[in-house]
Amino acid sequence: IVLGTYLMRRIMNLQNFMEGYNMIDALRKRYEADIAHAQANIQVYLQNPAGIGEHPDLVAAVDDQIDKMAHAEDKLEILKKYYNGYTSTN
Repeated sequence: IVLGTYLMRRIMNLQNFMEGYNMIDALRKRYEADIAHAQANIQVYLQNPAGIGEHPDLVAAVDDQIDKMAHAEDKLEILKKYYNGYTSTN
């Protein structure tokens, strides 16, 4: 019974770790996707500025995308600093 209780606790700890890992990994992927999305938008603005009618101020539009990238990178750094044990890219 003692060994069974010990194994159950170990299994529960592993399950909790994996759930935490999945959440942190999902956030990491989300922030990386946010960066890639902003980079793609900037690339479109740079390659075809005349085709972006809803953004007459392209400098402000690019600045907005850079803000999004900076915000996502800040979040990635927080994950690395405080939750590095839960990420797949240590």
